[in-house]
Amino acid sequence: MKTTILLYNFSPERISLAGKALLPLKCTVKAVSEKDQIQTIGFMLGEKGFEKKKPAVSQRIFKDELMVISGIDSEKLSLLLWAFKSAGPGKIDYKALVTDTNINWTGIQLFEEIKREHEFMKK
Repeated sequence: MKTTILLYNFSPERISLAGKALLPLKCTVKAVSEKDQIQTIGFMLGEKGFEKKKPAVSQRIFKDELMVISGIDSEKLSLLLWAFKSAGPGKIDYKALVTDTNINWTGIQLFEEIKREHEFMKK
C-alpha cells in the first residue's frame, strides 16, 4: 500500500520539513497549488477514473493548511502524525484520511467539511 500525503497551502519550507520527517516512513509527499484546489482528491492522488476539472471563473479557494492522507494503516498513521508533530512542520489543524466518499470531493469541498467538523469539536 503506497502512502501519499497531499499538502495544501504549505510553504516551501514546511513542505521540505514534512518530506524530511516522513522520509523514513517512505511516504510520497505532494504539494497542491491553489489552482488545484478545484481538483478531486482522486485526481490529485493520480487514481484512475478521475479527470482534471476546468477552473470556474469565480472559484473560491481556502488559505489554511490541509493535510490529506491516503493509503495508510493505523500503526503507520500514528507514526506519521508523531513524525509530523515532532520532527516536521508541527501541528496541523486540518487533516483527513481519504475515504470512498471524499475521494470524489474537491480539495475545497473536503476542506469545508473538515473545517465544519473542527469547529464543531472545538465547541
